[in-house]
Amino acid sequence: MITVASIVSAIIIMFPVFTRHFVEPRNGLYMLTKQANSYVFVGVLYLVICQISLVRNKHEMPKAVQHSCMISLPGLLLAVLYQIYFPNTYLMGAAISLPYVFWYFTFHAFHFDEIIGCQNYDAESTFLHKLFVKKKQYFFASVGFPELKRRDLGKIESIKTYVGNDICRRVESINRTVRIYKVDDFHYQMIAPIQDDQDYIHIKNQFLEIMNKEVVHDNNTYAPVKNMLISRSFNCIDDEFEYEAFIRIQEKRFLNLKKNEIIEISEADAEKYKRNAVIEKALLDIKRQNCLDDSRVDVYVQPIYSIEQKSFQTGEALMRLLINDEMYFPDEFIPIAEEISCIHMLTRIMLHKVSQKVAEMSKFRCFEALTVNVSTMELTEPGVSDEFLNIIRETGCLPNQIRIEITESTIITNYDVIIENIIKLKEQGVYFYLDDFGTGYSNIDRIITIPFSTIKFDKSLLYKALEEKNSEELFILLAQFFKRKGIKLVMEGVEDEHQKEYIEKIGFDYIQGYFYSKPVKIGMVDDFYNEKK
Repeated sequence: MITVASIVSAIIIMFPVFTRHFVEPRNGLYMLTKQANSYVFVGVLYLVICQISLVRNKHEMPKAVQHSCMISLPGLLLAVLYQIYFPNTYLMGAAISLPYVFWYFTFHAFHFDEIIGCQNYDAESTFLHKLFVKKKQYFFASVGFPELKRRDLGKIESIKTYVGNDICRRVESINRTVRIYKVDDFHYQMIAPIQDDQDYIHIKNQFLEIMNKEVVHDNNTYAPVKNMLISRSFNCIDDEFEYEAFIRIQEKRFLNLKKNEIIEISEADAEKYKRNAVIEKALLDIKRQNCLDDSRVDVYVQPIYSIEQKSFQTGEALMRLLINDEMYFPDEFIPIAEEISCIHMLTRIMLHKVSQKVAEMSKFRCFEALTVNVSTMELTEPGVSDEFLNIIRETGCLPNQIRIEITESTIITNYDVIIENIIKLKEQGVYFYLDDFGTGYSNIDRIITIPFSTIKFDKSLLYKALEEKNSEELFILLAQFFKRKGIKLVMEGVEDEHQKEYIEKIGFDYIQGYFYSKPVKIGMVDDFYNEKK
């Protein structure tokens, strides 16, 4: 409507300028002829009809279109009327119309959807920036319609447009400050400035009430499946770019949502994001620095007790990150390191530092080896075995004094390459441990195929065996089975005398847990091993 109104009125008013048949000289001035005035009156009639249609259908139109039309149509109408009563001022009439035509093209330059009433995703950053500059609080919601992506859904174009239009009109009714943005045909976001917590709760409840209503389309009631994410402004988020990155990460949780499930983001989520951002920045810098002695990678060791020799013989090296004097644990940074391809750098640093300590300690202490955890992803790379051996040997450490721990559940792809790297390292004396056996589905055939020298039973197996008879029978059966295959067994998580005696009775070779020692800094681990005579 605004398109036709702007162009028609501009043509009507400007036509006399370019057509001699519609102007005539009077008293030394060029004025509109009667023929021209008839066209002008048609323009007046058309603008009046547009204005009436606007008033009657305003509840079905986007607010931005309503406001634009309510401003521009009366202005255009006044310009045309002025032209009628002052026919010698048609040039001024053209000057009035041109800004409206210019406004129309500018309006569309921002990719505004006239039907649904949303601006595009880029406009959201601009509005968020204003809110951050003014330090205003706001309510945020993100809504996805995964069901509308189905290709077998009849009349998909019609339905997705109507659903978007219907819901956007309802959301706009919450208050006049609501802004709606279209990410794509199946995904919308909204922002509404708020004053306080009570205002947030009020808008949230209104929004959820709107989302729970059904949509009527072609006389059919339609309740599209919705994935919803609700948030607000957080003091720990510094700017609009950080907030948008935070939301993009949270929206990944859409993939795991059930039908019509809602995620409400909390302050704790925002703080976790900030914490993860600190970790990510540090990991990327560690990778960029490429220094095997990087002090931010801190090494702890948990000694492992040999039942046969009745002394500590091995130990598991555990990684920590020190960032701005704060310690971060593996469950926080390992998933991030794997996601941003920094895990291999961390492994290289750990292997270097542990090998250095082993080379130093082997001169004065009696022990078998220290173990280092390695991501199975790294073993899928051809030639990684040679790289590991070079790092070990450069420190003066013997390869048979280093053990590598991997988790069987992560051995999914490139199985042949993994086996090749394991065999190469084993031939040089680097033996492999299977870590966390029993934490998930384990393929016994695969475990036997891979040349593991030692299997570490997860503490959950021990706890279940002590509580349930059936679990105990399976626990003992597995231990006996691996022992017959010549595999050494380590029991993790032993915390008291009763557990220790039980493990010894079953026939395990090593014990690891708080009963003997918590993890200690690698510089303090020497005292756990006997001195050489």
